[in-house]
Amino acid sequence: MDQKILKNTIDKLVNQFVSRLEKTLHSSLESITLTGTYVTGDISYERPNVNVLLFFRPEVTADSYITLGKILFELGESYTKEFSLRIDLWPHRFSYPIGGKGLELSLFVQPLNVSNKDLTEWITPDQELRTPFGISLPVIIGFKAMRKVVFGKDILGGIDADLNLRDIILSTLRELPLFRIQLIKAPLTYDVEKRFDLLATESIEAGKACLYFAVEIGLSNEQIKTGQYIEFFRDKQKLLRYIREQYPIIAQEAKTILDARDNFLAVKKNKQKSFEVYKAAYTILNQTFFTALKKLEEVD
Repeated sequence: MDQKILKNTIDKLVNQFVSRLEKTLHSSLESITLTGTYVTGDISYERPNVNVLLFFRPEVTADSYITLGKILFELGESYTKEFSLRIDLWPHRFSYPIGGKGLELSLFVQPLNVSNKDLTEWITPDQELRTPFGISLPVIIGFKAMRKVVFGKDILGGIDADLNLRDIILSTLRELPLFRIQLIKAPLTYDVEKRFDLLATESIEAGKACLYFAVEIGLSNEQIKTGQYIEFFRDKQKLLRYIREQYPIIAQEAKTILDARDNFLAVKKNKQKSFEVYKAAYTILNQTFFTALKKLEEVD
């Protein structure tokens, strides 16, 4: 599909989604906030994704979540001629795409409750971490840096963006076990001889996230404060250079993941490449986790 046509189609889907949410769930919602590359204009048209944060009021009922599910699947069914729609709940769940098109739009939907804005968690017996809405603080800060409020209040704007290296390391140690569980179970979930495309999709998600964690735990407090490292997430070559300098042991795996992201339609049709992507993601995850453990000792 032509990029301009695809962009207009994605814009149309997002506008319809927001409109449906406003119409049917406005009494339960405090905010609808878009974030990520769709907002910044850096969206990949090889594998486009849209991030939507839904901030529900404390008294939200189960009916609202049922309604949300109906809206999402009705939306997906209405676009099967244009692309497959994946409702992205990673890393907690991984869903099958709606439709059979090779081109896939990932719609990352995060239902959050405003009553959980100030959550904290004990990561170790003596290390507490801020986890607004149950999400690691570095992820929240990333959402905040690329946000666009399309309905209601600016919830993220009220979150303190103060972040240090210890926070990032603890967040990494909190998150990576979730990704490890997903990766270990992925080959047990699909018939990977036939649906290796699903394995490739899940592995790219995990590998990309773990690379971002690897970048963050290698930063100084000054780099974290200035936020310049966010450029690494937008510029593939800068990210690869950083990984080669800081973590040469996973440089090839990093390139495998990023190349697969940029050539997703070809990779998901190739069983061997899909398996290579899975192995690369698994290696990056483990290396990043053990590096984070070592760095935690250094900052204590």
